[in-house]
Amino acid sequence: MTAVLSGRRRFWQDVDGAALVEAALVLPLLLMITLGMFQFGMLLNAEIMVANAAAAGGVEASVSRGDSGASTDIASAVTTAAAGLIASDLTVSVCVPSTSATCTSTSSGYCTSCNFSSEQGQKVTVTVKYSCKQLFVFTGEFTSLNASGICPVSASVTEIVQ
Repeated sequence: MTAVLSGRRRFWQDVDGAALVEAALVLPLLLMITLGMFQFGMLLNAEIMVANAAAAGGVEASVSRGDSGASTDIASAVTTAAAGLIASDLTVSVCVPSTSATCTSTSSGYCTSCNFSSEQGQKVTVTVKYSCKQLFVFTGEFTSLNASGICPVSASVTEIVQ
């Protein structure tokens, strides 16, 4: 009887493998936190690059008075400034808000094409949207970030034509 009791005591006092069990419990949580920090960094990088691309497009739009290929030049400036992003996921919108501008709007309300016969002193707005769905590693229910408003990342700049 004492041999059975001492065997049970040894079983409950044995710590072999305790570190392995603790690691199995902690490592998935640590991995999720690390991946979350990595994805947050990628999202922040995309946000900064989109803002810089919109600024570059705004500068190009402000100096494109009388240029017949202004929309192409603006899109090229945006694509060049956002070189680290996937170009096919970028949407560039140029709008000259005036009564004579002919803009076609999308469902989100951004002007996608405008009559760019701008005059000096007229305001021009450049909006850049980036669909960041490819930034996220998680699948399934974690990809609902588009519904929460985090994606797509967008930035808008209004400049005065020089």
